Amino acid sequence: MARTRILVVEDEQLVADDLRETLEILGYEVSGLAVSGEEAIAKVAATQPQLVLMDIRLEGAMDGIEASHIIQTDFQLPVVYLTANADRATLERVKQSEPFGYVMKPFSERSLSTTIEIAIVRHQAELKVQKTLQTVQARKNAAEELAHEKSEYLCLLAHELRNPLTAIKFAAEVLQSHSEQLPDEKKMRYIQRIQTATNSLNKLLEDVLTLEHSNANPLEWSPLDVEVVGFCEELIEMLKVNCDDHHTLAFSTNVKQYYAFLDEKLL
Repeated sequence: MARTRILVVEDEQLVADDLRETLEILGYEVSGLAVSGEEAIAKVAATQPQLVLMDIRLEGAMDGIEASHIIQTDFQLPVVYLTANADRATLERVKQSEPFGYVMKPFSERSLSTTIEIAIVRHQAELKVQKTLQTVQARKNAAEELAHEKSEYLCLLAHELRNPLTAIKFAAEVLQSHSEQLPDEKKMRYIQRIQTATNSLNKLLEDVLTLEHSNANPLEWSPLDVEVVGFCEELIEMLKVNCDDHHTLAFSTNVKQYYAFLDEKLL
């Protein structure tokens, strides 16, 4: 089983050497020694320990509490204070830094080992909680994105449904109000509009069902010989439903027939 790697931050050389020996006797691996907050941050990056034992009074401009805040924030490592400072002001600063433990000098091997083990277990538990929260957030984001996509899809569907319905309504109203005045040719034209719009609606609903099915199951490819020119001409006729008397759609091709191996429904 791999030993826990610990960085010791202590500016008293004798104390640091004694602490290294104690930790090794207890079964830990000392990844390095640092005498200042600045050196501690550098050695955390270089040696990648699993825990930091931090004195509060250190050499340099940065004390142990400042260094601890940076290490816990930037490297997500647990920090245990090992210090002789117990005044009220220091304790208040220590509490604000949210350490994983606080051991007073002089210390016993048992209290040191217990504090380290509890700190490591707590840190691992917090990492699991963070990972779970990240997973939950990712699923929430995915669900929100899916809901947004479905909302856009429904808006588009409503728009597409409105076109043939408008054509049916308009043609039906013209036939109802002016049937007697209309020549047979125009009557037939409006009737054909209703039929074409109805076919367009049925086709659109089939497309919706196909898309919904594809969300739950892979789409099946069922190719057949499709006469492409006729296929395109049918599409144009359905699209013409949305044209008024001032606009037209034209389809041209240099062949009368053309066969291709296609899935007509997916196409």
